[in-house]
Amino acid sequence: MSSLAIAVPTYRRPHLLARLLSDLTEQDLKPDVIIVVDGEADTAGVREVLARGWPFSTKLIHSTQANLPFQRRLAYQASAGCDLLLYLDDDLRIRDRTSVRVVVKALDGPGVVAATAAILAPASRRPQPWARGRGSSRRVWAGDLTPSGNRTAPPTDGNTYPKVGWLRGGVMAFRRPALSLDCFPESLMGMASVGLGLGEDLVIARRVLRRGRIVLAVDAKFEHPATDQTRSFVTTGFRGGFAAAYSRRLINDVYRGDRPTYLVDRLALGASWAGNAAHEAAEALRSLSLVQSARACGYVCGALEGAIRPPGQAHTGGMVGWDFEARRSLETIERVAAQ
Repeated sequence: MSSLAIAVPTYRRPHLLARLLSDLTEQDLKPDVIIVVDGEADTAGVREVLARGWPFSTKLIHSTQANLPFQRRLAYQASAGCDLLLYLDDDLRIRDRTSVRVVVKALDGPGVVAATAAILAPASRRPQPWARGRGSSRRVWAGDLTPSGNRTAPPTDGNTYPKVGWLRGGVMAFRRPALSLDCFPESLMGMASVGLGLGEDLVIARRVLRRGRIVLAVDAKFEHPATDQTRSFVTTGFRGGFAAAYSRRLINDVYRGDRPTYLVDRLALGASWAGNAAHEAAEALRSLSLVQSARACGYVCGALEGAIRPPGQAHTGGMVGWDFEARRSLETIERVAAQ
């Protein structure tokens, strides 16, 4: 029987971590181990949550960087010995006791190496499981990713595990051998370290596709209640707009996997930048909001920056030695015993 590790990156939200672990206790498929990667060097609140007596083994890693792609890398390295690895965001709610089993079962399909789920918004918000984005190319198969980083919907033919070309970071399940350290490139971790860490799930997806298929677990029921904002990077204002535009360049760079990006992919990215910039400007004029105006300016600046130079370690994350930081962080692994 395959062994399952569930990895939960967290940062300054122990109350949400406790809520997710409580939901996991209700699942009909329990993990062999929960790996919690804390974005702070040492947080008593996270340790206290893990010591409450959960019905599964737990590991705690204190990351030296509050950096989601880096935390995912640490979880991958710490899960050695497990066959399957499931990433869950700390602010998720699991609305059906079979949801973990449904996602993990997807990995039994022929050639399937990864699975994801369409994360629902709460009832008060309109669900948006995927979007094309303005100016995006439509020359992709149903369920694939566009060159500008927009997910497209898979066919609605009753298939409970349709093929897709993308992942959603909140719920990502893998056959562990499908992952490797190059799924967490330094440019991606560098971007996240300066608050530009958007799209890491799509970067991982394009790397994993080299090894097999990705499918969508249609019947899995996960929800983002949006009761708390992320603490590791800014999502609004100038910085949020800049990150939204600039991160699309990294997705475009890895769009073809190991192959160089095609000219048509670059053109599609440029069209998407132009379309979205116009939309952001129109929203700023309509709302007369300083926050929306700052976001529109940030988006334009991010697009210009992305057009001039690609994301890279030298100008996004300083000269961080990520291998060294990973070794330091993994030395902190501890098993938290129930009190």
